[in-house]
Amino acid sequence: MDFKSLNFDLAENIFFFHNLETEPLIFMLDSDIEDNYFYFILLNRFFAEVVDKPNKNSMVLVKSENTTYFHRHIPAFDIKYIEDCFKLKDYPDPTKYIIRNSCPLSYTKDNIFDCWFHKKKTWFDFDLISTQKIDDNQSGIKPRAHENNAHILKSNSLSSINPSSVDLPYSTKKTRSPYTHKEDVEIVKYILKYHYAFEVYGRKMWQIMERTDLGKIRTWQSLKQRYIKHIRNDLISRNVKFSFLTPNDLKLLLQGLKVDAIKDHEQKVMKSKLQEQRNEESLD
Repeated sequence: MDFKSLNFDLAENIFFFHNLETEPLIFMLDSDIEDNYFYFILLNRFFAEVVDKPNKNSMVLVKSENTTYFHRHIPAFDIKYIEDCFKLKDYPDPTKYIIRNSCPLSYTKDNIFDCWFHKKKTWFDFDLISTQKIDDNQSGIKPRAHENNAHILKSNSLSSINPSSVDLPYSTKKTRSPYTHKEDVEIVKYILKYHYAFEVYGRKMWQIMERTDLGKIRTWQSLKQRYIKHIRNDLISRNVKFSFLTPNDLKLLLQGLKVDAIKDHEQKVMKSKLQEQRNEESLD
């Protein structure tokens, strides 16, 4: 029988969405879901709370892997989870329904239930550094093991980490070797993949990036300086090394860098011409 044809007024089809303390479970319905209104009425009827925006304890429901939903901390789950709850009369393992490209973090079944069902934790409590798993087939970026980082794992969120303690395990990573073309490309791809274009002047995203293969021999400060002082200029001049960028990608990156590309390029050309003129005058 088709799920949406079930008569949910019948006692045998009832399933209430609340935890052991009878607190309503929180859901957010993404706009890409067909029959959004059907699920909204369904969840409300059976004790759930439906919110407009994802919050610290909500389960975000989406249509499929094709969703455009993305959040740095809060993952999305296939809407089929609701159907299976009714069919099984129980809460199945939510990790089987998680949309992997909706969030850069990796959550276990216990993580999800502690946050969404028991409400003992929030999505923002899980360690961003220790749980992040990156799978970028294009750039080949892979997460690295975190050995001897116990002092970092004691923190429940990146915002509470003391920056000085973050740097400590990597203080020996000093190298003056030039950045390679591959490194520059991977930095740009990473920023685009995880929607960090407007966070490049802060430190959090660079500290996260440092825990990937990009940070094997580079500190987060070095990665940041490379992007701000060098890659920035290549983006402005539309260097062929980043020919894979679409016009929209380039526009986004430049906006994040607070660059007026046209004015900046014109200023560089003008400075170059002035320098050439001075050089010629000095020769005379």
